[in-house]
Amino acid sequence: MSTRNKTDVIKLPKKAKLPIRINLFKPHKSSQFLTRSDAISLGEKHQSVVPLNSLNSLNTRDSDIVLKIFKDSQIGRLERLNSERVSRMKYSPFRFFRGLPALMLYDLAWSKQTGLIQQICGDAHLMNFRGFASQERTLLFGVNDFDETLIAPFEWDIKRLATSICIAMEGLGGSDLQSQEAVYAMISDYVDYFDQSKDLGPIEQHYRFFRGRDFLNNVSDPEVLKQKIALARKQLKKDAQSLVPRISKPDSSGGNKFFDDGSGMWRPEVGEPFYGDQSAFFKNYRQPLSFEIKKIFDRYRLSDVIMRVVGVGSVGTRTAIALFEDPNQEDPLILQMKEAESPLLEGLYSRAIKHQGKRVVIGKKWLQSSSDIFLGWATDPKDKRPYYVRQLRNMKIKADEEKMTISFLTEYSKNAGTALADAHVRSGNASILFGYIKNKDLFAETVYQFANAYAKRNEKDYSYFCKAIQ
Repeated sequence: MSTRNKTDVIKLPKKAKLPIRINLFKPHKSSQFLTRSDAISLGEKHQSVVPLNSLNSLNTRDSDIVLKIFKDSQIGRLERLNSERVSRMKYSPFRFFRGLPALMLYDLAWSKQTGLIQQICGDAHLMNFRGFASQERTLLFGVNDFDETLIAPFEWDIKRLATSICIAMEGLGGSDLQSQEAVYAMISDYVDYFDQSKDLGPIEQHYRFFRGRDFLNNVSDPEVLKQKIALARKQLKKDAQSLVPRISKPDSSGGNKFFDDGSGMWRPEVGEPFYGDQSAFFKNYRQPLSFEIKKIFDRYRLSDVIMRVVGVGSVGTRTAIALFEDPNQEDPLILQMKEAESPLLEGLYSRAIKHQGKRVVIGKKWLQSSSDIFLGWATDPKDKRPYYVRQLRNMKIKADEEKMTISFLTEYSKNAGTALADAHVRSGNASILFGYIKNKDLFAETVYQFANAYAKRNEKDYSYFCKAIQ
């Protein structure tokens, strides 16, 4: 039973029910140290074990599991933000879908599975794909948040992405046919990336990136290209240097202090994390950093820390940002410290990782083509809660599903498909997976059937949630 099940009222599989387990991330232990052709053949043969078209069905369950999982996810969160999280989840079916990823993970655990296991994102919805900076300050595009990352069947990420596309399309007033076209386009780019990657060696695969310029390439619709360029130009201006004057002001101590608006950002109070002296926390954070990053970090001085509300599903988890400044106050460093909770299905497919912040960091480094140099984890010495730490505003390109046109959503879905494939190639075995999914049309139809059905379930769950929680 998962240790994440805090209330003991959520029935989870005691162990994964798989027809056969193939660990895509442990070739030696799974006796899969195979040549490329043998690996593709293994993937092809797996279709007879788990046919692609068997993956389109949903599990059966009662609506009351929605509230059970929501209440379970609320345990341990900051009570002052309970109403804010509910409000954000009630905003739309898409925000509800984003706000409770554990619900879909629960459903997937009780659904038909391939048994092709690897590190996955766990919350690969469409808006979790963004532009970000590489260590060399090159713009890349890929998965952004990894709070739910875990070892699980690869198709769970694909199903969540496809479902989010259907939900977002419906929110824009699109038809089922337009949802189908967007999902098919996403799957096509996903499979094509595997087709191109299967002939590369492990090191070549590692150095293959989905760059920001690829985000702008091969766009047939001139209006969509114009929108993409505008989005990239706008978001690339949002870095730490541009952010500091907007969220802080000079202080008599010689540094800058964050504004306290009392809602989205507020000063830590007695009993809250980061109240008082934070030196012990950042000493814990510094310890696992690499030698050269420690030396960069040591050139900064902590100026201020403030609590912050983030996201939809993360509202209520303990999150803060810290401003570090260099002696000349020319090159600020803003770190975000985010509480890392254990996933609902932790330990179902692999041994649980003790420190949840480390779990997030491992998943992020495994799946992203390049990780933030300040990415790390730490334990709050006051209450022993685990956190992961990363830079804030590190050249992030962030889209808004509500402001998209249908054409833009379809194009963005294709980009997400490529980016997810890049992540899965890094954490799995491209040849085995290509052998299994290379029937692109059948795979696309199967995934769409599931996604369309789950989007309709999400609509019902959303209505149930809105009526049950006033």
